[in-house]
Amino acid sequence: MHTLRNLFASALVVASGLVSAAPTPRYTITEIAAPNMTWIEVTAVNNRGDVAGYFRSPQPGVTFEAEQGFLWNNGSLTPLGFPTAIRDSRIFGINDKGVLVGGVGGGNAFTWQDGAWQDLGFKGEGRSINKSGGIAGISHMTGFPRGFFYSNGVFWEIGMPTGFLQSSAFSVNDKNIVVGMMEINSIGRRHSFVWQGGTLTDVGTIGGPDSQLNSINNHGYAVGYSFDRDFGISAVQWDGDLSRLFDLPGTHVATSVNEHGDAVGTIDSGAFLYDSGVLTRLDQLPDVVNNGWSGLVPSAINDRGWIVGRAFHNGQPRGFVLMPK
Repeated sequence: MHTLRNLFASALVVASGLVSAAPTPRYTITEIAAPNMTWIEVTAVNNRGDVAGYFRSPQPGVTFEAEQGFLWNNGSLTPLGFPTAIRDSRIFGINDKGVLVGGVGGGNAFTWQDGAWQDLGFKGEGRSINKSGGIAGISHMTGFPRGFFYSNGVFWEIGMPTGFLQSSAFSVNDKNIVVGMMEINSIGRRHSFVWQGGTLTDVGTIGGPDSQLNSINNHGYAVGYSFDRDFGISAVQWDGDLSRLFDLPGTHVATSVNEHGDAVGTIDSGAFLYDSGVLTRLDQLPDVVNNGWSGLVPSAINDRGWIVGRAFHNGQPRGFVLMPK
């Protein structure tokens, strides 16, 4: 794990359950917005600085608002249009080759690259794509959502305990290791899973009924959340065993982790970066507070430390990119 430079102000050091003062990294925040949009979800960022997601906006000649995928780079947002006659496209993942993955509401999973959509041939949505084009996501072919892994034209449905209904795959690393969530019993209890090459591992929880892994890096280190025995919700990490990411009160969820092991997520009504034992409140950064930003929800972090997500800027829904100075 790396330590960010150019530090000032205050953050929290979390070690052995203790919290103490520490410097805070400096960031700039940049707005992401599309013309006439009413909502936006910024879902992914690669190491080239390409940012992807989808936004909602009115459409001419119809009474509904459509969701449309976008690609953002260096201050410029490109709407991607729609792969079918259905006015809907959502992007959830991007790799370092610039291949985007997502889906159409109620329709098939798609990829997008260099202006061209490719239909993957099955109902669902891709959530994550690795460097070789392996895709993890959620299929909708049986009436219930099922996690999948797709590579080189071959589709694997991620199995579950016999007799139960649903699963979701959220992230795949370059070793084709997939993480997500599966239903484990008839009353809807859900556990995190790790899947590789047809082998499914139930990760369990930290004592409560449910857990979910949201992101995994190439070191096999994953993050997410779990209920504890008191039904509190804590950010968790997995590296063969599931444990709390840090020991702080409140509700927190880890959404993404990069190759350095730096994790981002939400904590109560705010947002955090957890880097080398230091927890930084992103919603309290000077460039955030002093420029009218609130409600930050981070979705992804790349290896350069760029953090993307959605928020409100001067009361309006906007996407953001936080970049270390």
